[in-house]
Amino acid sequence: MFPAPPPSAQSVNRGTPFTHCAAGASIWFVALVTVYVVAGVRTGAGLGQLGIALAIGAVLWAPTTVITWLMLMKVRLQPWVLIFVTLPVYLVVWMLVSGIMGALGNVFRLLVT
Repeated sequence: MFPAPPPSAQSVNRGTPFTHCAAGASIWFVALVTVYVVAGVRTGAGLGQLGIALAIGAVLWAPTTVITWLMLMKVRLQPWVLIFVTLPVYLVVWMLVSGIMGALGNVFRLLVT
């Protein structure tokens, strides 16, 4: 007789999916854009800040998503928990990007003068 087929090994999905990390970081992207738009409207600048807000938000969103995903490759979290997990990562990325841009601005200023 033929041997019995091996039991099917089900793949275990470990780790948090990249799309969930992207969704968690997107919450803070939308919050940042909203704050920029509300501040622009209240100060009378209108929606002129929208493009800048979208660009800054995208610069912060992309590394936040990747860093969160790399941190959670072994741990699976519920999507709603990622909203709170991505906040500190988002703030650290924001500080790093602001520091790098400030340093580059100072170097540029020294080169121009």
